[in-house]
Amino acid sequence: MDPGDHWEQPMNRRSFGLVLGACAGFLALPRAFAEGAALSDAAIRDILRRRVDVDRRATGMVVGIVADGRRRVVAYGTQAAGDSRPVAADTLFEIGSLTKVFTALLLADAVQRKQLRFDDPVDRYLPAGFQTPQYNGRAITLADLATHTSGLPLFPPLTGHPLEALARYTAADLRAWLAGLALSRDPGSRWEYSNVGYGLLGLALANQAGASYEGLLDRRILDPLGLRDTTLHPAGTARDRLAVGHSPTLAPVPPVDLGLFAPAGALRSTAQDLLRFAEAVLPGSGSPLEVPAQQLLGIRRPAPPIGGDQALGWEMAGGTDPYVVKDGVTAGQAASIVLDLPRRIGVVVLSNALPVKMKAPPDGGVGAADLARHLVRPALPLG
Repeated sequence: MDPGDHWEQPMNRRSFGLVLGACAGFLALPRAFAEGAALSDAAIRDILRRRVDVDRRATGMVVGIVADGRRRVVAYGTQAAGDSRPVAADTLFEIGSLTKVFTALLLADAVQRKQLRFDDPVDRYLPAGFQTPQYNGRAITLADLATHTSGLPLFPPLTGHPLEALARYTAADLRAWLAGLALSRDPGSRWEYSNVGYGLLGLALANQAGASYEGLLDRRILDPLGLRDTTLHPAGTARDRLAVGHSPTLAPVPPVDLGLFAPAGALRSTAQDLLRFAEAVLPGSGSPLEVPAQQLLGIRRPAPPIGGDQALGWEMAGGTDPYVVKDGVTAGQAASIVLDLPRRIGVVVLSNALPVKMKAPPDGGVGAADLARHLVRPALPLG
C-alpha cells in the first residue's frame, strides 16, 4: 500500500453531497452568515475605506460575494498610489497562489478525462530527461505535488534577487537541480508548502497534453467558464485595468514574473472573474467543471502547520464549521477566496499591497485573507 493511501478520500457526486449534508448548518442559514457575508454594501465599503484611507494597508481593494447565485461587488480606492483611476469589478490583480487551485483543477479535469490518475508518478509525464528523486523506492505522485506532500522545498536554491532569479530560471536549471536532489522522507508522508511542486505539476500536465501551460489553462478552464480576464499575460486594453502592486509602506512594486513557476502563482484576475469561478466550483453549479471541481476535495492530507487539511489546491479550515480557502500573496498584492460549500457562498477579496503580519507560506497575513475569512465567519476577527 502506498504510504499516503490511507489519507485519500475519493468522492463521487453522492458521497460529496453526503459530506456537505453532514456539515453544520446545512439546513438553515446560520446567524454567522447573516451577520457576515450578508453585510450591506455600505458596511463592507466602510471596512475597505478604513483599510485604505485610515490604516493605509493598500491604495485599492475589491470584495466580491456570491450567495445562492447572486453576485455583488464592492470596491474602494485606486489602482495605484497617486493614480485617480478607481479599482472596480474588472480591475486585474495579481492573485498569487490562487493560481494553484486552477492548476489543481487542470489535474482533476485530466483525471476526469481518464488521461492520467492522481497516484501516477509525475516522472511519467515530465519532459524527456527529467527525473524526480525517490525515497525508499517511493516515487513522487501527481497527488503528492498537488497536496504539498512531495518532500520538495518551497523553491530551488536561487542566486541574486529572488524575483529576478525566478524569472530567468530555466527548465534545464530545474532538471539539473532535481537530478542531484535527495529527499529526506517518503513522498506523501508530511506536508511542506512547495511552489516547486506546483511548477512541476504544471509542467507535467502541459507536457502530457502536448500544449503550453497557458494554452492548456485557456482550453480546459478559462474558455469553458468564460473567464476572459484571467490570464498570465494581460494584453491590449486589459493593461489599463492592471492594479499596481505596493509594499506595506505603499511604495510601488514591479509586476511578478515567475517564469517556469507560473503554475504556482502567476495568474492575474478580477473580482468579476473570480466570482464566476467560485460559483462554478460550488456544488450544484452545473458548470462544465463541476465534477472535477468536486474532486479537488476528494483527496485531503493532514497539514498541521495550517491548522487543517490540505486538499488539491484548496485548504480546509474551520474545525466543526468547515470552510474551504486559498490565499495568494505576491511581492505587492494579495488575494483570497473562501467558500462555504453547504451554504453555497463564495467570498473574494483582492488588495493591491503586500499584506502585513504574515507567517510562513501559505499564510495570507492581514490584508485580503483576514477580511475574506471574517466575511464568512464573523467570529474570526479582522487583523
